[in-house]
Order: sequence, then C-alpha cells, then structure tokens
Amino acid sequence: MPYLKLTLPINETQFEAFEAVLSSSGAVSVTMEDAGDAPILEPGVDETPLWHELTLSALFNPNFNQKKLRNKLKKLLDPVLVDTLTFEAIADEAWELKWLEHFTPICFDNVLWIGTEQHQPDQEYQALIYLEPGLAFGTGTHPSTYMCLEWLAQHDLRNQTVIDYGCGSGILAIAAAKLGAKTVWCVDNDPQALTATLGNAQKNNIRLNTYLPEALPKVEADIVLANILANPLTTLAPLFLKSLKPKGHLVIAGILASQEQFVKDAYAPDISWQDTRYKEEWVRLSGVKA
Repeated sequence: MPYLKLTLPINETQFEAFEAVLSSSGAVSVTMEDAGDAPILEPGVDETPLWHELTLSALFNPNFNQKKLRNKLKKLLDPVLVDTLTFEAIADEAWELKWLEHFTPICFDNVLWIGTEQHQPDQEYQALIYLEPGLAFGTGTHPSTYMCLEWLAQHDLRNQTVIDYGCGSGILAIAAAKLGAKTVWCVDNDPQALTATLGNAQKNNIRLNTYLPEALPKVEADIVLANILANPLTTLAPLFLKSLKPKGHLVIAGILASQEQFVKDAYAPDISWQDTRYKEEWVRLSGVKA
C-alpha cells in the first residue's frame, strides 16, 4: 500500500508538539533528521539529545483526513505556510530489508562467517552466523564492529563467560556463543535492540541472556565487550571493571583515534592494554584486568 509523506522543517523545541499532532492525526510513522550539519557523536549514558534544526517527516495512509491535520498545524505554524504544504506519494517497500542491497558477507579466515539466509558461505567455517539486524545497529560492516568480531575470531572463547554491553543486533554476542562461550549476557538500553538480539539468536539456534542495564544481575565475566562510544565507555568504566574477573579481557570500540588516550585513562591503572587495532578513523582497544 502506498503512503503520503509530509516533511516539515522545525527546531528542537518544537519537536514534541509536532510529533504529538502528527501522531494524533493518524501518522503511521514519524521520523527526524538533522537539518543542518551538527552530528551528535557522543551522547551521554541514557541521553537522547536532539539536533537544533530538524527535518520532521511523517507517513500517512492515503485516505487520511488532510484538512483536519492542516487545521491542527495552523495552530503551530504560519497559516499561509500550512496552506502551501504538500504531500509526496511514497511507494510501500520492505524498508527493514533495504540494507541487504548493500550488504556482503564478512569472513574471518576459516573461523567466522557472517551473512544472511540470502548468502551461502563458499567454504567451511568454524562458526556461521545468519543475521538480520532489524531495528538495531549491527551488521558487522562498521569498522568498530568489524574489529570486535576480528578479536573474537582470534581468541579461544571456549567455556568463557561474556558480557556484551550495548548488544544492538546481537552480532558480537552470537559470535562469542558460536565460538564456544559458555554463557553470554547481552545488555542494551533499547528494548528494540534486545528484541533484535533475541530474534537473531533464535535464527542461529543460540541461547542468550538479554537485559536492560538496570536489570543486569551482578556477574563477573571472563570477557567484557562494549562497542558503543567514547563518552559512555568512560562513564561505564567502573561498572565494566567491577563486572570483569581478574585476568579477564576487556574489549571496547566505538572510539575515534583522537579519543584513544582519553578512554585509556578512564581504566587506569586497572587495565593493562595489550592490543590496539585501527581501522579508518576508529580504534579498538583490548586489555587484561590486573
């Protein structure tokens, strides 16, 4: 079924009011994009900041009441401007599958293969992962994710206990389990990420433990993985150190090269850094707890 798309330029102070109007008028989805050039690269833990200038888009079924929506918007915008608003016809697509057009399988020697059910491995691998990221981040193609997968493929994970903090699609957790980890704890503050993780785990016949951060039991792991961003990595350093066994491995990524020392300092003197990997402008750090 086709949709009608309305696009509005607004600022961050207007977002909640416009979202409420669009949703109450029958929008099947409301999305926002940066209307300027102000990327938010480092939100704090549990923060969801907005850009200052936004482009707000809403999709409606083709038979919705346009006149009623225009009347509501006139209370928020210049009525003359509202009268000029137009709706663009959008064909219905399987948006959640669009990423497949640009995705190719990822292979790590003969150890780890990551693809989808639409791809078939061209040789034997120790661990095969079939992935559909859905609404969560994580296909393995981003340099940070790639470098974490690379670390997992290069280490013996048999009988290890692993925490994947910021699990996203579950790609790192599933890789750890496929490579022999005994127990894998998956943590994310986005319920949709936990849903994606569980779906991908089921697809791969893997059992994972998924938790929101506040519900995670007190556990000590042999390996703590965290592919997030530099600021959350520093904020969460005390928690990660507490969750890691002595001689346990810490593997963290989502760090820009310019932030490397800043992140390392947050874990001093508890972590002895052993391996630093660079890919494009990103860094993966790994070390052992004293």
